[in-house]
Amino acid sequence: LGVTMSTHPGISSFMCSVKNPAHVSPCASRASAGRLAGDLFVPLLYVVFTVGDYLGRAMSGMGPWGNGAPKPLSILTYSIIRSAIAAGILFCHVVTPSSWLLSNYLSSDYAPLTILFVLGWTQGHLISTICMHAPSTLLPNQSSRYGPVTSFAISVGCFIGSFVSLSLASQFQSH
Repeated sequence: LGVTMSTHPGISSFMCSVKNPAHVSPCASRASAGRLAGDLFVPLLYVVFTVGDYLGRAMSGMGPWGNGAPKPLSILTYSIIRSAIAAGILFCHVVTPSSWLLSNYLSSDYAPLTILFVLGWTQGHLISTICMHAPSTLLPNQSSRYGPVTSFAISVGCFIGSFVSLSLASQFQSH
């Protein structure tokens, strides 16, 4: 969850369509390409992320991890790959109140839509898979500790992700 929170919604809410004429935040509400390139682009990003999250959760019982708990190394690898996916958001068309310092390497509207869909899917899949299998990895007398530990870990992940998002937004804007 910390990986997601580091870029979505903190950075992704400052994204505009590449067809939007805005150079500083906020995005122009009307663009020549239509409202999806204007004021509806960020809400579309949220919907795409949510659909990905839902599908990831729905598919968490399928595949090799559907029958047994994943190995810790595979979870770590999955998380590192998610970090690389989340970093892609930084190279999309981000429009902040002051100039965004990173280059717009992913200069297509499909890039942030795809990145956020995959980020949502992997979040839903990973969290559901871990929550589904974690109690089975504990000794029977320790399974009652799973709930509080999970709640604490999710809270810490949200805090760290939000802090990273604030740091990234501050670091990559001209002052």
